[in-house]
Amino acid sequence: MSNPTASSLYRADRCPPSQAFPCVRIDSQVAMAGSAGHKFLELVPSIGEELASEEIPENLSELCDQIDLSQIPLGEHFLQEAAWRYNVKTGVVEALGCGNNRRYPEDLDNEWICGTIDSMTLHNPDNQIEIWDYKFECFDNHTPPPAENLQLLFSALCATRYTMKNDAQIGLIHISAVDGSIWKESTTVGPVELGAFDMKLKSIIANIRQAEAELASGKTPDVFRGEWCRFCPAVSSCPAVIGLLRAAASGQINIAKLGEPVDASCALSAYETLRQLDKAVGFAKEALKAYALNHRIKLGNGNEYGARMAEKRIINPDVAYGTLMDLYGASVAQKAVPRSTSLTAIDSALSEIWEKKKAASPGVKITKKSITDATLKTIEELGGLSIELSERVDKHKVKD
Repeated sequence: MSNPTASSLYRADRCPPSQAFPCVRIDSQVAMAGSAGHKFLELVPSIGEELASEEIPENLSELCDQIDLSQIPLGEHFLQEAAWRYNVKTGVVEALGCGNNRRYPEDLDNEWICGTIDSMTLHNPDNQIEIWDYKFECFDNHTPPPAENLQLLFSALCATRYTMKNDAQIGLIHISAVDGSIWKESTTVGPVELGAFDMKLKSIIANIRQAEAELASGKTPDVFRGEWCRFCPAVSSCPAVIGLLRAAASGQINIAKLGEPVDASCALSAYETLRQLDKAVGFAKEALKAYALNHRIKLGNGNEYGARMAEKRIINPDVAYGTLMDLYGASVAQKAVPRSTSLTAIDSALSEIWEKKKAASPGVKITKKSITDATLKTIEELGGLSIELSERVDKHKVKD
């Protein structure tokens, strides 16, 4: 039996069995970018920005270098990666120190919950508790707001019990995984909010114990699907995911009906079902591919699914353009090798310029974003940039 850490309380609250099923952790690009960003911000106060950047993988350091550190709580009053543990039964709080890479004591009984917060102070200049968690994101945000954020509430509960203070300011610092831009949201919580959270913690742990007992007795506990399933490490053993796969494989899910009109009564259910089915299929494809790397699957009719060497011809566009121009003229050459660009391509091309500017001005804060923005402004002034609006349907954060 094991309890969730503070960062997984939200999922454990929504679906207690997710803590009881066997877990397989798979790192995604989003998760790796977030881990790199967290590590960078943890190291900056102790070794400085330049050395901290060198500790980050090269393919991820660019994001870190674009973060405006003046908006991050890194001052002398703040602790980075501060860890706590809280006894749900007795209410005892213990500080576990800072920078332990989220490794917690292994000899804890099932009454303890551990957690780490990115940046906090027990005594800011106004002698108040201040707690912040970083969220590195791409184009949408799946994080509950501060007042409902169980990870922040956990740290606030621990900090107020530890210092015997009543209130704590808690907040989220959202950092774009695209360009390092930042926006913040925060609130203040006191005895009423933290007392209610303490009761919720007890309920979460009780529900997890119940799910574990059902599994131990051979029963399958009820699971609850939703956006909290994103990155769930128990996805490979989740009955809902397995059930979707089996239903799809056996034809129980009528794919033809997916194209029928939907209304308010079924739209949310359809969205969650399709999203989970897509995730389940993606996981199954990866698992099958991993198996097929070493075991060929005979498909019949002389076909098989397995590993093989594939050849891809790489054509140099400059040589191709010149050759086609000489042989067939400009029209054919331009059609075969079109000239186009994008913000991503320009941003990537300016990396070398950014590195040179940093090397030429040591100690001066130069962000790649500032160079890109200045370049795009010049292109726009010359009539080379226009804005085209289009409507797209996706999941996104609604900002006030």
